[in-house]
Amino acid sequence: MWNPRITRILAGMFFFFVPASPILADDSPLAYKQVIDLSIPKELKGPGTREGYFYTPGPITVFAYEPPCTVVIRDPAAPDPPIRSGSVDVGSRYYETTVPAGFYYISVTADAGVLVGVDSTHKCNGYYHYISTGGAYENSPLESKFYLRGTNGCDDLMYIFAPQGSSSGTTCCDTICLEACGETFNLTDSDDYHAWSPGDLTGVLNPVTGNPVQVLARDDLGYFVPPYNAETSSYSYFRTYVGQDEYLNIHSFADDMSYQIVTMQTIPPTSITSGTLQDGETFTYTGSGIFTSRVLRIRTDKGEASVSVIGGVNAADNTNYMSYVLDQTGNMQGTDFITRSHTGGFIYVTGLQNDTTVEVRDAATDALQSVNHIGEAQLINANPGNGTWRIRADKE
Repeated sequence: MWNPRITRILAGMFFFFVPASPILADDSPLAYKQVIDLSIPKELKGPGTREGYFYTPGPITVFAYEPPCTVVIRDPAAPDPPIRSGSVDVGSRYYETTVPAGFYYISVTADAGVLVGVDSTHKCNGYYHYISTGGAYENSPLESKFYLRGTNGCDDLMYIFAPQGSSSGTTCCDTICLEACGETFNLTDSDDYHAWSPGDLTGVLNPVTGNPVQVLARDDLGYFVPPYNAETSSYSYFRTYVGQDEYLNIHSFADDMSYQIVTMQTIPPTSITSGTLQDGETFTYTGSGIFTSRVLRIRTDKGEASVSVIGGVNAADNTNYMSYVLDQTGNMQGTDFITRSHTGGFIYVTGLQNDTTVEVRDAATDALQSVNHIGEAQLINANPGNGTWRIRADKE
């Protein structure tokens, strides 16, 4: 999650723990192709800290996986003193604050997840939870402890998936899950899922027996879906929720990339559609009005596609979202991305090395939109407007 060498893209009305929060289409503080420098003087960076850059419309929550953890947030335009600072002790779970909308630098002294744009005021959002490694899924339940955030907004739903098979566990009253309370889940196989309404929740979830899980906070759309890639399989699998009239987008990074969409709400799961895409093409499935066709599993050729739930028939679905873009391997840091966007929104690209060239093309036609040059800790709004765009960088 803290890789210092790789380009990162925050797109759409777009974001770090990977949340999303609704902000209006004309709220982008940067014009198209405008660059901002987020660098911080070295003397203000503490030794041994983990650091990053982010945009937020206001709320920031830091979940510390290994407390104690010191949190320092700086405004790059006026870095000293910090705009906010705090700590997470052994007996607490998180540090939460609100800042003016804008771009910030953050440093923490222990493994932590950073959730931006989500609080009890900014209620309608959608995002997958991430664990201490920066991944949405790990190989053992012991590594699958999630710090949860629900807001009781819009859909007020949370989904648990177990791609590898049966899993059971609970939400917890304490930071190390010695005392169970709240919600309990028991998934029988990889086709099963658990859904509940968490309300205004800040808590911990941990599998107790069985396999690791993925967790989706589903108060609204606006997220990329992390894949599950089994070593022995030639396919990638994506599990998600798609509401009525919302767009599920399958972005292809290779020729002759096959895909299939099935509903997980029937026994056995039922195929909805399937097909083949060429490099740069996007297939968009519009969410069904049938309630039993909303929890979906998408299968693609392994490592050749990304999947997002962004956009929709309703105008608000095309402007109210914010999410980190994932590449074809499920990483939010890389050199090749495809995403939808809209006029007035933004695609923020952060350079993590000097002399980085960023190229933006129409994903379907390959028509060049812009070539941009950014350095380490520089951020550009590379959004051409309405469309589906492919963003490539020449450096990791």
